[in-house]
Amino acid sequence: MSLTYALIIELILLIDVTRRFRFLTAVHLVLLYIMCSQIVFFYGQHLVDDPGPESLLTYLSHVDFGVWTYLVIALITHSATFFAAPPKAFSTRLAMRGMVEAASRFIPYIATLCGAYVVFQLVVIDHKSMMFHAWYGAAPSRYDSNAITAIFKLYSLVAIISAAALPLAARTQSRVYFILLLFTTSWLFIYSLSSASRGAAVMVFVFAAAWLASAKRWHTAILIGNGLLLLIVLRSALTSRGYGEFGLIALPGIIANGFDLSGGQLRSVVVNLFQGIFVTTDGLTMNATFNPIYAWLSYSPLPSTFDGFDTILRRYEIRLGLYVPMSAISEAFLFGPVLLAVAVVTYWLALRSTLVCLSKGYISASLFSSLFLFAVFVQANAYPMRNTYRQFLIVIAINVVAMVFLKPGRLGGRLKQAIVPPQKKGRRRDIGNRSPSSVAF
Repeated sequence: MSLTYALIIELILLIDVTRRFRFLTAVHLVLLYIMCSQIVFFYGQHLVDDPGPESLLTYLSHVDFGVWTYLVIALITHSATFFAAPPKAFSTRLAMRGMVEAASRFIPYIATLCGAYVVFQLVVIDHKSMMFHAWYGAAPSRYDSNAITAIFKLYSLVAIISAAALPLAARTQSRVYFILLLFTTSWLFIYSLSSASRGAAVMVFVFAAAWLASAKRWHTAILIGNGLLLLIVLRSALTSRGYGEFGLIALPGIIANGFDLSGGQLRSVVVNLFQGIFVTTDGLTMNATFNPIYAWLSYSPLPSTFDGFDTILRRYEIRLGLYVPMSAISEAFLFGPVLLAVAVVTYWLALRSTLVCLSKGYISASLFSSLFLFAVFVQANAYPMRNTYRQFLIVIAINVVAMVFLKPGRLGGRLKQAIVPPQKKGRRRDIGNRSPSSVAF
Protein backbone atom coordinates (compact mmCIF):
# COMPACT_ATOMS: atom_id res chain seq x y z
CA MET A 1 0.00 0.00 0.00
CA SER A 2 2.98 2.32 0.35
CA LEU A 3 3.06 2.92 -3.42
CA THR A 4 -0.64 3.80 -3.54
CA TYR A 5 -0.39 6.33 -0.71
CA ALA A 6 2.77 7.87 -2.15
CA LEU A 7 1.31 8.20 -5.65
CA ILE A 8 -1.88 9.81 -4.31
CA ILE A 9 0.12 12.41 -2.38
CA GLU A 10 2.41 13.11 -5.34
CA LEU A 11 -0.53 13.36 -7.73
CA ILE A 12 -2.07 15.99 -5.44
CA LEU A 13 1.24 17.88 -5.47
CA LEU A 14 1.43 17.66 -9.26
CA ILE A 15 -2.13 18.92 -9.70
CA ASP A 16 -1.42 21.83 -7.35
CA VAL A 17 1.70 22.83 -9.30
CA THR A 18 -0.12 22.52 -12.63
CA ARG A 19 -2.99 24.66 -11.36
CA ARG A 20 -0.67 27.42 -10.15
CA PHE A 21 2.00 27.31 -12.87
CA ARG A 22 0.47 26.93 -16.32
CA PHE A 23 3.86 26.45 -17.89
CA LEU A 24 6.34 23.59 -18.00
CA THR A 25 8.67 23.76 -14.98
CA ALA A 26 11.33 21.56 -13.42
CA VAL A 27 8.91 20.75 -10.60
CA HIS A 28 6.50 19.10 -13.06
CA LEU A 29 9.27 17.04 -14.64
CA VAL A 30 10.85 15.92 -11.36
CA LEU A 31 7.50 14.89 -9.83
CA LEU A 32 6.60 12.85 -12.91
CA TYR A 33 10.01 11.17 -12.90
CA ILE A 34 9.70 10.32 -9.20
CA MET A 35 6.27 8.75 -9.71
CA CYS A 36 7.51 6.62 -12.62
CA SER A 37 10.60 5.61 -10.64
CA GLN A 38 8.51 4.47 -7.68
CA ILE A 39 6.27 2.35 -9.91
CA VAL A 40 9.24 0.67 -11.62
CA PHE A 41 10.99 0.08 -8.27
CA PHE A 42 7.87 -1.29 -6.56
CA TYR A 43 7.34 -3.82 -9.36
CA GLY A 44 11.04 -4.49 -9.80
CA GLN A 45 10.68 -8.15 -8.93
CA HIS A 46 8.55 -8.58 -12.06
CA LEU A 47 10.67 -6.34 -14.31
CA VAL A 48 14.23 -7.34 -13.41
CA ASP A 49 15.25 -10.64 -14.97
CA ASP A 50 18.94 -10.60 -14.04
CA PRO A 51 19.90 -8.09 -11.33
CA GLY A 52 23.61 -8.82 -11.77
CA PRO A 53 26.23 -9.44 -9.09
CA GLU A 54 26.44 -5.74 -8.14
CA SER A 55 22.80 -5.31 -7.10
CA LEU A 56 22.00 -5.36 -3.38
CA LEU A 57 18.43 -6.48 -4.21
CA THR A 58 16.81 -3.68 -2.22
CA TYR A 59 13.91 -3.73 -4.68
CA LEU A 60 13.05 -7.03 -2.97
CA SER A 61 13.98 -6.33 0.64
CA HIS A 62 13.48 -2.53 1.05
CA VAL A 63 10.60 -1.71 -1.32
CA ASP A 64 8.71 0.55 1.09
CA PHE A 65 11.91 2.31 2.15
CA GLY A 66 12.71 3.27 -1.45
CA VAL A 67 9.17 4.48 -2.14
CA TRP A 68 8.99 6.62 1.02
CA THR A 69 12.47 8.05 0.41
CA TYR A 70 11.39 9.36 -2.96
CA LEU A 71 8.17 10.69 -1.49
CA VAL A 72 10.33 12.85 0.80
CA ILE A 73 12.24 14.08 -2.26
CA ALA A 74 8.91 14.89 -3.92
CA LEU A 75 7.82 16.94 -0.89
CA ILE A 76 11.11 18.86 -0.91
CA THR A 77 10.66 19.49 -4.63
CA HIS A 78 7.13 20.80 -4.19
CA SER A 79 8.16 23.02 -1.26
CA ALA A 80 10.12 25.16 -3.73
CA THR A 81 6.76 26.46 -5.00
CA PHE A 82 5.67 27.79 -1.58
CA PHE A 83 4.82 31.52 -1.74
CA ALA A 84 6.08 31.66 -5.35
CA ALA A 85 4.23 34.26 -7.38
CA PRO A 86 2.25 32.48 -10.11
CA PRO A 87 3.16 33.77 -13.58
CA LYS A 88 0.86 34.73 -16.39
CA ALA A 89 -0.37 31.98 -18.67
CA PHE A 90 2.41 31.34 -21.17
CA SER A 91 2.47 29.12 -24.22
CA THR A 92 5.25 26.57 -23.72
CA ARG A 93 5.17 25.69 -27.41
CA LEU A 94 5.62 29.30 -28.53
CA ALA A 95 8.33 29.87 -25.96
CA MET A 96 10.26 26.84 -27.23
CA ARG A 97 9.95 27.99 -30.84
CA GLY A 98 11.15 31.45 -29.94
CA MET A 99 14.07 30.08 -27.95
CA VAL A 100 15.05 27.90 -30.90
CA GLU A 101 15.04 30.88 -33.26
CA ALA A 102 17.24 32.86 -30.88
CA ALA A 103 19.61 29.94 -30.42
CA SER A 104 19.88 29.52 -34.19
CA ARG A 105 21.77 32.80 -34.35
CA PHE A 106 24.67 31.14 -32.52
CA ILE A 107 24.95 28.18 -34.90
CA PRO A 108 28.10 29.51 -36.66
CA TYR A 109 29.94 29.82 -33.34
CA ILE A 110 28.69 26.46 -32.04
CA ALA A 111 29.64 24.66 -35.26
CA THR A 112 33.10 26.22 -35.26
CA LEU A 113 33.78 25.34 -31.62
CA CYS A 114 32.50 21.76 -32.01
CA GLY A 115 34.59 21.28 -35.16
CA ALA A 116 37.67 22.65 -33.45
CA TYR A 117 37.15 20.32 -30.49
CA VAL A 118 36.84 17.24 -32.70
CA VAL A 119 40.07 18.13 -34.50
CA PHE A 120 41.75 18.60 -31.10
CA GLN A 121 40.37 15.28 -29.88
CA LEU A 122 41.56 13.37 -32.94
CA VAL A 123 45.05 14.82 -32.49
CA VAL A 124 45.53 14.06 -28.78
CA ILE A 125 43.58 10.79 -28.46
CA ASP A 126 45.38 7.50 -27.94
CA HIS A 127 44.80 6.09 -31.43
CA LYS A 128 45.61 2.50 -30.47
CA SER A 129 43.01 2.56 -27.67
CA MET A 130 40.58 4.34 -29.96
CA MET A 131 40.70 1.35 -32.30
CA PHE A 132 40.46 -1.29 -29.57
CA HIS A 133 40.71 -1.58 -25.79
CA ALA A 134 39.52 -4.14 -23.26
CA TRP A 135 38.43 -1.90 -20.38
CA TYR A 136 35.06 -0.23 -19.94
CA GLY A 137 35.26 3.46 -20.80
CA ALA A 138 36.28 5.81 -23.57
CA ALA A 139 39.73 5.87 -25.15
CA PRO A 140 41.94 8.30 -23.19
CA SER A 141 44.27 11.10 -24.23
CA ARG A 142 47.89 10.14 -24.92
CA TYR A 143 49.20 13.24 -23.13
CA ASP A 144 49.60 13.70 -19.36
CA SER A 145 49.10 17.46 -19.37
CA ASN A 146 46.39 18.56 -16.95
CA ALA A 147 45.14 21.25 -19.33
CA ILE A 148 44.91 18.87 -22.29
CA THR A 149 43.21 16.22 -20.18
CA ALA A 150 40.70 18.74 -18.82
CA ILE A 151 39.73 19.84 -22.34
CA PHE A 152 39.69 16.26 -23.63
CA LYS A 153 37.17 15.23 -20.95
CA LEU A 154 34.65 17.75 -22.28
CA TYR A 155 33.64 15.38 -25.07
CA SER A 156 30.31 14.50 -23.40
CA LEU A 157 29.31 18.15 -23.15
CA VAL A 158 30.43 18.89 -26.72
CA ALA A 159 28.51 15.84 -27.96
CA ILE A 160 25.27 17.06 -26.38
CA ILE A 161 25.72 20.60 -27.73
CA SER A 162 26.52 19.31 -31.21
CA ALA A 163 23.49 16.98 -31.23
CA ALA A 164 21.19 19.80 -30.11
CA ALA A 165 22.58 22.23 -32.68
CA LEU A 166 22.34 19.88 -35.66
CA PRO A 167 18.55 20.18 -36.26
CA LEU A 168 18.78 23.92 -35.67
CA ALA A 169 21.51 24.21 -38.30
CA ALA A 170 19.11 22.74 -40.83
CA ARG A 171 17.05 25.92 -40.42
CA THR A 172 19.95 28.16 -41.43
CA GLN A 173 20.90 29.06 -44.98
CA SER A 174 24.51 27.89 -44.67
CA ARG A 175 25.17 24.29 -45.66
CA VAL A 176 28.74 24.57 -44.39
CA TYR A 177 27.73 24.77 -40.73
CA PHE A 178 25.16 22.01 -41.19
CA ILE A 179 27.74 19.67 -42.76
CA LEU A 180 30.28 20.56 -40.06
CA LEU A 181 27.80 19.78 -37.26
CA LEU A 182 26.72 16.61 -39.05
CA PHE A 183 30.34 15.47 -39.06
CA THR A 184 31.01 16.36 -35.40
CA THR A 185 27.73 14.83 -34.19
CA SER A 186 28.29 11.63 -36.18
CA TRP A 187 31.86 11.21 -34.95
CA LEU A 188 31.05 11.90 -31.29
CA PHE A 189 28.10 9.50 -31.50
CA ILE A 190 30.34 6.76 -32.92
CA TYR A 191 33.01 7.51 -30.31
CA SER A 192 30.51 7.27 -27.46
CA LEU A 193 28.87 4.12 -28.77
CA SER A 194 32.22 2.42 -29.35
CA SER A 195 32.88 2.70 -25.62
CA ALA A 196 29.38 1.33 -24.77
CA SER A 197 28.46 4.66 -23.21
CA ARG A 198 24.87 5.71 -22.57
CA GLY A 199 26.03 9.12 -23.75
CA ALA A 200 25.22 7.92 -27.28
CA ALA A 201 21.59 7.39 -26.23
CA VAL A 202 21.57 10.83 -24.63
CA MET A 203 22.71 12.31 -27.95
CA VAL A 204 19.78 10.63 -29.74
CA PHE A 205 17.35 11.98 -27.14
CA VAL A 206 18.78 15.50 -27.30
CA PHE A 207 18.68 15.50 -31.11
CA ALA A 208 15.04 14.37 -31.07
CA ALA A 209 14.09 17.01 -28.47
CA ALA A 210 15.79 19.79 -30.46
CA TRP A 211 14.09 18.61 -33.63
CA LEU A 212 10.68 18.59 -31.94
CA ALA A 213 11.27 22.09 -30.60
CA SER A 214 12.31 23.48 -33.98
CA ALA A 215 10.01 21.59 -36.37
CA LYS A 216 6.94 23.34 -37.71
CA ARG A 217 5.23 19.96 -38.04
CA TRP A 218 5.81 16.75 -36.12
CA HIS A 219 6.09 13.75 -38.41
CA THR A 220 5.04 10.46 -36.84
CA ALA A 221 7.58 8.44 -38.81
CA ILE A 222 10.48 10.54 -37.51
CA LEU A 223 9.20 10.29 -33.93
CA ILE A 224 8.94 6.51 -34.16
CA GLY A 225 12.36 6.28 -35.82
CA ASN A 226 14.02 8.30 -33.06
CA GLY A 227 12.29 6.20 -30.42
CA LEU A 228 13.46 2.93 -31.93
CA LEU A 229 16.99 4.27 -32.41
CA LEU A 230 17.05 5.35 -28.76
CA LEU A 231 16.01 1.86 -27.63
CA ILE A 232 18.59 0.15 -29.86
CA VAL A 233 21.45 2.44 -28.81
CA LEU A 234 20.60 2.17 -25.12
CA ARG A 235 20.34 -1.59 -25.37
CA SER A 236 23.67 -1.75 -27.23
CA ALA A 237 25.42 0.23 -24.50
CA LEU A 238 23.94 -1.81 -21.66
CA THR A 239 24.57 -5.23 -23.21
CA SER A 240 28.11 -4.57 -24.43
CA ARG A 241 29.58 -3.40 -21.14
CA GLY A 242 30.36 -6.85 -19.85
CA TYR A 243 32.01 -8.22 -22.99
CA GLY A 244 35.35 -6.45 -22.55
CA GLU A 245 35.66 -5.36 -26.19
CA PHE A 246 35.52 -1.64 -26.96
CA GLY A 247 36.72 0.68 -29.68
CA LEU A 248 36.02 1.19 -33.38
CA ILE A 249 36.94 -2.39 -34.24
CA ALA A 250 34.38 -3.69 -31.73
CA LEU A 251 31.66 -1.28 -32.95
CA PRO A 252 29.85 -3.79 -35.25
CA GLY A 253 29.45 -6.22 -32.35
CA ILE A 254 28.25 -3.45 -30.04
CA ILE A 255 25.62 -2.38 -32.57
CA ALA A 256 24.49 -5.97 -33.13
CA ASN A 257 23.85 -6.35 -29.39
CA GLY A 258 21.21 -3.65 -29.56
CA PHE A 259 18.85 -5.47 -31.90
CA ASP A 260 17.67 -7.98 -29.31
CA LEU A 261 14.44 -6.20 -28.36
CA SER A 262 12.46 -9.11 -26.93
CA GLY A 263 10.13 -8.61 -23.99
CA GLY A 264 12.81 -9.27 -21.39
CA GLN A 265 15.27 -6.91 -23.05
CA LEU A 266 12.69 -4.13 -23.26
CA ARG A 267 11.99 -4.53 -19.56
CA SER A 268 15.69 -4.11 -18.83
CA VAL A 269 15.71 -0.87 -20.84
CA VAL A 270 12.74 0.46 -18.84
CA VAL A 271 14.45 -0.43 -15.57
CA ASN A 272 17.64 1.28 -16.73
CA LEU A 273 15.77 4.49 -17.55
CA PHE A 274 14.65 4.64 -13.92
CA GLN A 275 17.61 2.88 -12.32
CA GLY A 276 18.33 5.86 -10.07
CA ILE A 277 15.91 4.74 -7.38
CA PHE A 278 17.54 1.27 -7.38
CA VAL A 279 21.04 2.75 -7.06
CA THR A 280 19.98 5.28 -4.42
CA THR A 281 18.18 2.73 -2.25
CA ASP A 282 21.13 0.34 -2.51
CA GLY A 283 23.46 3.12 -1.39
CA LEU A 284 21.28 4.24 1.51
CA THR A 285 21.17 0.71 2.93
CA MET A 286 24.97 0.44 2.95
CA ASN A 287 26.81 1.13 6.18
CA ALA A 288 29.48 3.21 4.43
CA THR A 289 31.70 5.88 5.97
CA PHE A 290 33.31 8.37 3.57
CA ASN A 291 36.62 10.12 4.08
CA PRO A 292 35.93 13.78 5.03
CA ILE A 293 38.28 15.06 2.31
CA TYR A 294 36.35 13.13 -0.35
CA ALA A 295 33.03 14.36 1.06
CA TRP A 296 33.95 18.05 1.12
CA LEU A 297 35.70 18.06 -2.26
CA SER A 298 32.63 16.44 -3.82
CA TYR A 299 30.99 19.86 -3.39
CA SER A 300 33.89 21.76 -4.92
CA PRO A 301 32.96 23.72 -8.07
CA LEU A 302 36.59 23.69 -9.22
CA PRO A 303 37.97 21.30 -11.86
CA SER A 304 40.10 18.41 -10.64
CA THR A 305 43.10 20.11 -12.21
CA PHE A 306 42.95 22.70 -9.41
CA ASP A 307 41.63 20.82 -6.36
CA GLY A 308 43.24 17.42 -7.05
CA PHE A 309 40.00 15.47 -6.72
CA ASP A 310 41.15 12.81 -9.19
CA THR A 311 43.72 11.59 -6.69
CA ILE A 312 41.20 11.65 -3.83
CA LEU A 313 38.66 9.82 -6.00
CA ARG A 314 40.98 6.91 -6.73
CA ARG A 315 41.84 6.56 -3.06
CA TYR A 316 38.59 7.10 -1.19
CA GLU A 317 35.64 6.52 -3.54
CA ILE A 318 33.09 3.94 -2.38
CA ARG A 319 31.18 2.24 -5.19
CA LEU A 320 28.33 -0.23 -5.30
CA GLY A 321 30.23 -2.24 -7.90
CA LEU A 322 32.68 -2.06 -10.78
CA TYR A 323 30.12 -0.48 -13.12
CA VAL A 324 27.82 1.10 -10.51
CA PRO A 325 28.90 4.19 -8.55
CA MET A 326 27.14 5.61 -5.53
CA SER A 327 24.39 8.12 -6.35
CA ALA A 328 24.61 11.76 -5.28
CA ILE A 329 21.49 11.32 -3.13
CA SER A 330 23.03 8.40 -1.26
CA GLU A 331 26.35 10.19 -0.84
CA ALA A 332 24.68 13.33 0.50
CA PHE A 333 22.92 11.28 3.18
CA LEU A 334 26.06 9.32 4.09
CA PHE A 335 28.24 12.44 4.19
CA GLY A 336 26.46 13.58 7.35
CA PRO A 337 23.81 16.14 8.33
CA VAL A 338 25.82 19.27 7.45
CA LEU A 339 26.64 18.29 3.87
CA LEU A 340 23.17 16.78 3.47
CA ALA A 341 21.69 20.16 4.39
CA VAL A 342 23.99 21.89 1.89
CA ALA A 343 22.83 19.54 -0.88
CA VAL A 344 19.13 19.97 -0.05
CA VAL A 345 19.38 23.78 0.15
CA THR A 346 21.29 23.97 -3.15
CA TYR A 347 18.72 21.75 -4.89
CA TRP A 348 15.87 23.81 -3.43
CA LEU A 349 17.46 27.09 -4.53
CA ALA A 350 17.99 25.74 -8.04
CA LEU A 351 14.30 24.84 -8.27
CA ARG A 352 13.24 28.14 -6.75
CA SER A 353 15.40 30.17 -9.13
CA THR A 354 13.65 28.66 -12.16
CA LEU A 355 10.26 29.61 -10.72
CA VAL A 356 11.33 33.15 -9.81
CA CYS A 357 12.77 33.58 -13.29
CA LEU A 358 9.46 32.44 -14.74
CA SER A 359 7.35 34.70 -12.53
CA LYS A 360 9.40 37.72 -13.62
CA GLY A 361 8.71 36.94 -17.26
CA TYR A 362 12.04 35.51 -18.34
CA ILE A 363 10.38 32.39 -19.61
CA SER A 364 13.02 31.32 -22.12
CA ALA A 365 15.70 31.24 -19.43
CA SER A 366 13.29 29.49 -17.07
CA LEU A 367 12.42 26.87 -19.69
CA PHE A 368 16.06 26.19 -20.51
CA SER A 369 17.15 26.00 -16.87
CA SER A 370 14.16 23.78 -16.00
CA LEU A 371 15.09 21.24 -18.68
CA PHE A 372 18.73 21.42 -17.60
CA LEU A 373 17.79 21.01 -13.93
CA PHE A 374 15.66 17.97 -14.70
CA ALA A 375 18.56 16.35 -16.55
CA VAL A 376 20.86 17.05 -13.58
CA PHE A 377 18.31 15.57 -11.15
CA VAL A 378 18.12 12.36 -13.19
CA GLN A 379 21.93 12.24 -13.17
CA ALA A 380 22.02 12.77 -9.40
CA ASN A 381 19.98 9.59 -8.97
CA ALA A 382 22.70 7.40 -10.45
CA TYR A 383 26.01 9.30 -10.35
CA PRO A 384 28.14 10.72 -7.51
CA MET A 385 27.83 14.16 -5.99
CA ARG A 386 30.97 15.39 -7.73
CA ASN A 387 29.29 14.87 -11.12
CA THR A 388 26.13 16.79 -10.25
CA TYR A 389 26.58 19.43 -7.52
CA ARG A 390 28.36 22.02 -9.66
CA GLN A 391 25.64 21.65 -12.29
CA PHE A 392 22.99 22.68 -9.75
CA LEU A 393 25.10 25.78 -9.17
CA ILE A 394 25.15 26.39 -12.94
CA VAL A 395 21.34 26.31 -12.98
CA ILE A 396 21.22 28.99 -10.28
CA ALA A 397 23.82 31.06 -12.15
CA ILE A 398 21.86 30.86 -15.42
CA ASN A 399 18.73 32.24 -13.81
CA VAL A 400 20.55 34.95 -11.86
CA VAL A 401 22.38 36.14 -14.97
CA ALA A 402 19.13 36.17 -16.95
CA MET A 403 17.33 38.29 -14.37
CA VAL A 404 20.21 40.68 -13.70
CA PHE A 405 21.92 41.22 -17.05
CA LEU A 406 19.64 40.20 -19.91
CA LYS A 407 17.22 42.68 -21.39
CA PRO A 408 14.17 42.30 -23.60
CA GLY A 409 15.26 41.33 -27.07
CA ARG A 410 18.05 39.06 -25.80
CA LEU A 411 18.15 35.33 -25.27
CA GLY A 412 16.36 34.78 -21.98
CA GLY A 413 14.52 38.08 -22.19
CA ARG A 414 10.80 38.63 -21.80
CA LEU A 415 8.60 36.90 -24.35
CA LYS A 416 5.49 39.05 -24.36
CA GLN A 417 4.33 37.39 -27.55
CA ALA A 418 4.19 34.02 -25.79
CA ILE A 419 1.68 35.27 -23.23
CA VAL A 420 -1.69 33.66 -23.79
CA PRO A 421 -4.26 36.47 -23.55
CA PRO A 422 -7.40 35.92 -21.52
CA GLN A 423 -10.27 34.77 -23.73
CA LYS A 424 -13.82 35.95 -23.56
CA LYS A 425 -16.46 33.36 -23.01
CA GLY A 426 -17.53 31.73 -26.24
CA ARG A 427 -14.37 32.67 -28.16
CA ARG A 428 -12.01 29.98 -29.33
CA ARG A 429 -8.38 30.47 -28.38
CA ASP A 430 -6.12 29.73 -31.33
CA ILE A 431 -2.38 30.06 -30.91
CA GLY A 432 -1.38 27.16 -33.12
CA ASN A 433 -1.26 29.24 -36.32
CA ARG A 434 1.27 31.75 -35.05
CA SER A 435 4.56 31.51 -36.85
CA PRO A 436 7.76 31.13 -34.87
CA SER A 437 8.97 34.46 -36.23
CA SER A 438 6.22 36.14 -34.22
CA VAL A 439 7.99 35.12 -31.02
CA ALA A 440 10.87 37.55 -30.60
CA PHE A 441 13.57 37.78 -27.94
